[in-house]
Amino acid sequence: MTKKNNYVSVLILLLIFIFSLSSCKTQPEVSDDAVPEPAVPDQETLPETEESAYPIESGYPAGEIESSYPMPEAEINYKKGPDFNINEPVKAGDTSVTGKGPAGVPIELIDISEIDLILAETIINKDGTFIFELDKPIEQNHSIGIKLGNISNTSLNEEDFLYNDSYFERPYVGILFDIVYVE
Repeated sequence: MTKKNNYVSVLILLLIFIFSLSSCKTQPEVSDDAVPEPAVPDQETLPETEESAYPIESGYPAGEIESSYPMPEAEINYKKGPDFNINEPVKAGDTSVTGKGPAGVPIELIDISEIDLILAETIINKDGTFIFELDKPIEQNHSIGIKLGNISNTSLNEEDFLYNDSYFERPYVGILFDIVYVE
């Protein structure tokens, strides 16, 4: 045998030896049952001044908090504002918009689709009705809404018109009392 053959033989034997060693080494299987549970300190080992954080034994009235669903309703501290309504349907091409609201309140009719474009202004009549007379007809597929007008020369407070279940708040527009889609 030549030296070259000896090196090849030794190399092959070395590789066989390495593979046989690595195949003999087995990995232990981990089952779900074998996962150890975290250690919980005994209640007796805690100092008397500390309380256990879990489970909560006091602090909540019985039965008050049982689950997170449905979410409890938040308390709103705002005084409920008055109701406003635009008479529907509003159709493309209309040059007037009518509705109802509290007497004496100045309001603006805006095109929401044009981001707060003022279409008309009026003051609600003593009988609680209003009418907006428009310079040009309303466009189809636009949304229009009413919001509080200029109240600087009145005895009205803006805080009285902040909240109502029927109000809408829109970015770049503000609080809208009613919204209607133009057919």
